[in-house]
Amino acid sequence: MPHFDDPFQAIRYMIDANLYGLSFKEIACLIFPTCSVRTAENKLNRALNPDNHDIHYDVEWVELVMEITGREDILHYWLEKRVYDPNRLHEIRRPTKDQRVLLEEISAKLDAREQENKVIREQLKLALQEPGGKARRR
Repeated sequence: MPHFDDPFQAIRYMIDANLYGLSFKEIACLIFPTCSVRTAENKLNRALNPDNHDIHYDVEWVELVMEITGREDILHYWLEKRVYDPNRLHEIRRPTKDQRVLLEEISAKLDAREQENKVIREQLKLALQEPGGKARRR
């Protein structure tokens, strides 16, 4: 896997090393289908120039380039940039609980809530009673 200094280089590599043998012009026309061949090629060149400030790519654009080229080198660039180590994937994944454990936790919370409700009901009964233990009339 080649090393890329920036995302522009990774996308340029994806285009140059595409799996379908398409030329730069052909890929440009697929990315910018409403433009003439020359305009599409010019726009793609500007989009791949880090010094360019008028043509920018977004996630959908990158996804389209991956689909057209059959390559995902940009993903490898981003993972490498963030010092991703596939051996650490198990540390990154959130531990999941099985259904039995989840049901036990929910049941315990419901039991605790029911106990709280009993205490509240008892307190309400006491608050509604007159001094001496008789219930107040409403």
